[in-house]
Amino acid sequence: MKAVECSLGEIMDNVVNHSQSPVGGFVQATAYKTSNRVEFVVADAGIGIPGSMNISDHAQAIRQAIGEGVTRDKSQNAGNGLYGSYRVATLSGGQFEINFLGGSLFCKENEGEIVSRGNRIPYCGTSVRCGINVSDPELLGKALKFKGRLHDPPSDYIERKFENEEGELIFSIKDEAQRDTGSRQGGKRIRGMIENLLREHRPVVLDFDGVGVVSSSFADEVFGRLFVEMGPRAFMTRIQMRNVDPTVEGLIDRAIMQRTKLGNGDA
Repeated sequence: MKAVECSLGEIMDNVVNHSQSPVGGFVQATAYKTSNRVEFVVADAGIGIPGSMNISDHAQAIRQAIGEGVTRDKSQNAGNGLYGSYRVATLSGGQFEINFLGGSLFCKENEGEIVSRGNRIPYCGTSVRCGINVSDPELLGKALKFKGRLHDPPSDYIERKFENEEGELIFSIKDEAQRDTGSRQGGKRIRGMIENLLREHRPVVLDFDGVGVVSSSFADEVFGRLFVEMGPRAFMTRIQMRNVDPTVEGLIDRAIMQRTKLGNGDA
């Protein structure tokens, strides 16, 4: 699944930074469990690949976009184009497809062909469809081959952002909540992030440094629900709290006690 995360992030990053789409982007993903395959589509209403790369020849632009070492601005080291996503899809036996106003490209198992459209369709933007077979756990490392050499990614996003030098997963409530510790909606977002970290099967350290108060609804949504969902033993073992203000600690304890009586139903 790291290969899917890497590919999806790479393409979505292009929408944000290069497409100049006035309406943002659209993404849809589907998992096919019986065939161990994930397929996603990312679309925008921007200037298109030729416009972003300043190449008037659409066929050249779209082929260059999936070339190794191609980036929009080498002086800024701004990425590697769509090469990584293209490699992940085709190496896994999946498909990689680009559609835009001036043409399309379809690749399967490292074979790509430019198809020029005779009629211009009323769609201004770019869509990328990527199908990935996720059976091989080493897929991402094999796909990221630069200048003939394989690159073994040293870490995933979670490790880079939250892991410290001692190997602990440190989650700063102040930094991640961004002052949104006073609402249930903010609590839902933070709980989702913590649940994702817990998938690493390691303890998560919640650092409350700089947090002087939280609302009771926030405490209930994060800690009350996590306590009921995980159970007392797993909660105490896998979640550690540091630098907790006594007032905040009291609010959390009270939220856990109340949620234990209610259960995790919305009522």
